[in-house]
Amino acid sequence: MTMDAAELTLIRSSFEGALRDTPAEAIVEALTTLGWDELRQAEPMVAVAELFEAQGRLLAATPMLDAVVADALSVEISAGRAMVHPGLGAWDAPPGTTESEGHVVFEGIVLTGLDRAARLLVPYTTPDGRTGVASAETADLELVPIAGFDETMRLARVRGRVAGADPPAAGVPWRTATAAARRALAHELCGLAQQMLDTAARHVTDRHQFGKPIAAFQSVRHRLTEVHVAIAATRPVLDAAWVTGHPLAADAAKALAGRAGHLASKHCLQVTGAIGFTWEYDLHRQMRRVLLLDGLYGRARALQTSIGADLLARGAVPRIHPLP
Repeated sequence: MTMDAAELTLIRSSFEGALRDTPAEAIVEALTTLGWDELRQAEPMVAVAELFEAQGRLLAATPMLDAVVADALSVEISAGRAMVHPGLGAWDAPPGTTESEGHVVFEGIVLTGLDRAARLLVPYTTPDGRTGVASAETADLELVPIAGFDETMRLARVRGRVAGADPPAAGVPWRTATAAARRALAHELCGLAQQMLDTAARHVTDRHQFGKPIAAFQSVRHRLTEVHVAIAATRPVLDAAWVTGHPLAADAAKALAGRAGHLASKHCLQVTGAIGFTWEYDLHRQMRRVLLLDGLYGRARALQTSIGADLLARGAVPRIHPLP
């Protein structure tokens, strides 16, 4: 990374301003105008880290994970198109698989609403393990909005069958796409957990009991320190995932970020007391967002189990070297 602190601060404030002030239907155009696509080509770590952490801090919802996955799969994604992602809880396989005669059947989710896309891009695997991307018109598919848990994300479940998908000539491994998605989501979870921690820290500093701030009590300090340590432990692993490009590091970063998010939900709710349960306080929205982000591209517990199984199969911890 070649940017200095002043440039990073400007990028961060620009993204936050766009996310805070732009209507949902215009956010892609606003970020494009700010140059997010160009920044992603020149400094992918900066572009993804700053945007997705800002999304976490502000509880914003954008379809930019589509661009991250499409870029990893070497696919162009343009206006009027959206990516189909694996469903919540699914993680190590693309949403589509091939049938006879090249047909692709799929089931997955679309981010931030279906009204923005006339066509969907569907990652799929062939019987010999190659990854391709099929295209489907939304009018031909079964579409069901996912309501209730966090409606601000505007998730929708989609399923269907695409006729005559061409097999990929070579194909990028799906593992490359999942690593890219997990890095982005780990940044968003870190931003979300940090915002929860900052809000709780302000509360316990301002709130007094027995003539002194709640923050003076040891049990409160211990809980918030645990959250701080969990976030701090995630960041160097995220850095390693970017620097090395190793999928195992991306898996570990997503698992640690998911754990940090859940820990922040638990401890910040505990120390904020009764106000943390109120509808007016943002904590309930943040907790629900943690659950959804953790479910995308591998829950923390599932990834921990997968990492452990991989290490047992290898019989050793792999050396993760930086890319040349």
